Amino acid sequence: MEHIETGATGSGSGDVGAGMDGQLPENAGKIERLARETRGLIDDMKDWVDLKMQLVQLEMEERVEQKLNQALLGVILAVVAFLALVFGLTALALGLGGWLGHDAWGFLIVTVLLVLVALALRMMNPRLVKMHEEDTASKEAPHPATQSLTQTHP
Repeated sequence: MEHIETGATGSGSGDVGAGMDGQLPENAGKIERLARETRGLIDDMKDWVDLKMQLVQLEMEERVEQKLNQALLGVILAVVAFLALVFGLTALALGLGGWLGHDAWGFLIVTVLLVLVALALRMMNPRLVKMHEEDTASKEAPHPATQSLTQTHP
């Protein structure tokens, strides 16, 4: 990473830093070396920033790919579970229908059970998705409207 160059310093009439009379000041060689080292340092910093940006981009791509794979796996599992549920409920309905003497009775009983489950879920109103930020924010500072309700008046 070091850019140390050796060579003639300060010899020549066309060098940068020459005075009006064409003579170089005593510290011109040091200034030129310092300028070269500074340019090398700047180039190294540019390369480092470019590599860091590429690394961040690759990490983001990996995270997106991982989330997409998880979502796809979730969809596949949900479809398989749904099909298993449908076949299981059909088998239950056919079994109840065979036991009661007619298939329609089995399907009617299974349908009534499913409607009851749906109504119970609707009445309980479960919160299936919880955002992490909302949970911590609600614990730290209550909403102003609820805050006035919880305060006791003397």
